[in-house]
Amino acid sequence: MPILYLMLIAVLAYFEYGKTLDALLAGLLLAVLFTIASLLALIPFAGFVVYLFAIHMVLDWFATFTGFPNTGLTVTVAYWLSIIGALIINLVITLLLVLYLRRR
Repeated sequence: MPILYLMLIAVLAYFEYGKTLDALLAGLLLAVLFTIASLLALIPFAGFVVYLFAIHMVLDWFATFTGFPNTGLTVTVAYWLSIIGALIINLVITLLLVLYLRRR
């Protein structure tokens, strides 16, 4: 899944931001940063909230570092796909923890 996500965001950025290598690498950077931030969703219960705070900091840093706007189709698709993925991860981890604690 992350490989498809990385490729999708990189290709979207390539076509949206001017068909340059800079745009492709910026999209790849954004997808990698969102993927790394999604590890915060592994924290049971509160991980998703922590992830939401972190992702907004990532967006601000991305816009400053690359000079590309943090609005647009690429960022919107990357943002929502990563939020959905992080929510699923957090729900599964939380459910597994609850089931484990009930079993004890």
